[in-house]
Amino acid sequence: MIPQPISHAFGLSTTALCKPIGTGHIHQTFLVEDTDKYFLQRSNIKIFTDPEAIATNNGTAVDYLAQHHPEYLFLTALRDKSGNELVYAEDGFPWRMYPKIAFRKEMYDALVEGYLSEMKCMMSAEEIKAISFAGQMMTYIMAIRFLADFLRGNTYYHITYPDQNLVRAKNQLTLLSFLCKNV
Repeated sequence: MIPQPISHAFGLSTTALCKPIGTGHIHQTFLVEDTDKYFLQRSNIKIFTDPEAIATNNGTAVDYLAQHHPEYLFLTALRDKSGNELVYAEDGFPWRMYPKIAFRKEMYDALVEGYLSEMKCMMSAEEIKAISFAGQMMTYIMAIRFLADFLRGNTYYHITYPDQNLVRAKNQLTLLSFLCKNV
């Protein structure tokens, strides 16, 4: 599942437990339980063809936020033993590792509160009102994207069975229906 050179580069023990998380719509992500818990991700270079540029952009954002807004929580990839954020497997796909952070409703609420604390002064009353609608819109957008990918022959999102993107689209529409009734 995880290539041995990748495990070695990130200093994982030979007894580390590793299991896939979800179905990996674009990337493949694994929960690794070793001395601590981590997320290990194999980036899809067929979609994101320049992973080094993405890593550089993330690093720039991390540096800026650390200097100007140290209170911001920004998920940062861990470095391997040699100081690299990305470690390439023999097949050419890059891997990166993140610390596991619990995501709870309190964190979601804090995220919205933090966003508004910085952006509210630049937003119109209509935009502020629309924040609660954003989850519904994103759910709808994902439903359409999954359906479009299914109709295109499943070329964008990784699938493990032929109708998976169709099932994902239906699940998103079910979630959208729930959100419309309860938000």
